[in-house]
Amino acid sequence: MLVALTGWLLAATAGRTCAADAAAPALPADAAVPANLAVPSGQVLALIARGVGEQIYECAASKDGAGLFSWTLKAPQARLLDASGNTLGKHYAGPTWEAIDGSKVVGEVVSKSESPDPAAIPWLLLRAKSTSGTGTFASIASIQRVHTAGGKAPATPCDSTQSGKEARVPYSADYLFYAAQSGTPIGTWKTFDDKTGNARAIVQIYEQDGKLFGRIEQSFTPGAEHRVCAPCTDERKDKPIIGLVIIRNMKLDGGEYGSGDILDPDSGSVYRCKMHLEQNGARLVLRGYIGISLLGRSQTWQRQS
Repeated sequence: MLVALTGWLLAATAGRTCAADAAAPALPADAAVPANLAVPSGQVLALIARGVGEQIYECAASKDGAGLFSWTLKAPQARLLDASGNTLGKHYAGPTWEAIDGSKVVGEVVSKSESPDPAAIPWLLLRAKSTSGTGTFASIASIQRVHTAGGKAPATPCDSTQSGKEARVPYSADYLFYAAQSGTPIGTWKTFDDKTGNARAIVQIYEQDGKLFGRIEQSFTPGAEHRVCAPCTDERKDKPIIGLVIIRNMKLDGGEYGSGDILDPDSGSVYRCKMHLEQNGARLVLRGYIGISLLGRSQTWQRQS
């Protein structure tokens, strides 16, 4: 499956800055995105931004062998522009994208593909590792970096005499930001205790191999960043609470998701799970149970946007 992006790129060409023009790729405007960079189903394109700036490399000791040095990526540093060249935000270490409204998304690489331009950095698919704020990037679930130009590490090797030296390489790229459709649970949710009603955590629900999974991105319990799932009895035992996958293998069946399970990290208990959306996708109702669903516990989560 290939996704063409002709229209926006043609509009963007007129609005690029001089720096962007200097790094513009020698590619057709409709250069397609490889299938391995396709975003999960249930996500829709929310925003396209042009990144113009530098890839910052540092001369550091190589992991390939003692005494060897190489250029290592330290961080990107770029402005994010719309099709008219107006500033949308900035891109920096993390990798982090921050909008002018203060909202942020931090990504982690899922897959990559070499650029059709051999002098350019690879194209990437990234999953949102965390989001913050209530604006532009608060509900982003995936990011594609495509149509790259420049940005590769210096071709000339470095050595111990240059240890710590930085090299800034101009680059440009198109960043495509995707958000979950309101008709699917994919996205970011605030969870609440079914007994006290208190907010407990932020959980990111994502798709993997056609099934839905959910992991804890943030906990409102003091000291949670140092906790592990000591009561867990499967492969999640003693894994950190932050980043712990608590929902697994959920599949859509009619208007409800099921066939998976949900973990209570406080007790280590694993329950069969059913869940469905309410209020036009704003609420997610989950029921964990053993045996039949009439005997179990229910929670209602709120979508974060």
